[in-house]
Amino acid sequence: MNAPRLARIAAASLAAITLTTGAVALTGCGESDAQVTSGESSAPATYTQADTTIKAQVGETFVIQLASNPTTGYQWKMTPAGDPGVNLESSKYVPDTQTGTATDTMVGVGGMENWTFKGVSAGTGTLVFESIPPGKTTPAETVTFNVTMAD
Repeated sequence: MNAPRLARIAAASLAAITLTTGAVALTGCGESDAQVTSGESSAPATYTQADTTIKAQVGETFVIQLASNPTTGYQWKMTPAGDPGVNLESSKYVPDTQTGTATDTMVGVGGMENWTFKGVSAGTGTLVFESIPPGKTTPAETVTFNVTMAD
């Protein structure tokens, strides 16, 4: 992983911790239970493959961020199960920058796909993301997020 990408990940992690007014509790087995309560910040909480448990309030927005590189032909497919109580607001690919400036990107370089959700009703369910290789139907990778939306 290159230094600019590590710096961005570290900065985003620090910003998420600083901007939340809730508590972040880590549980065993590599999962974390990040709870973000509404406060003065309007920045949504961001979850990655390491943050597979999401607890939020109805009306809150959160982002699931997955490593992606569309030039390889792999595509993330999302399937909800149960009643997670969320609506998908947007899905946007953001390429990594390579020279340290926000406008310089290179063709073929990976990045992040940001899936933005908004809580619309109380519920519990899962959001399953599958990375589908080109020309295949069987996923190369599956990531599951357990979601609990509370009133």
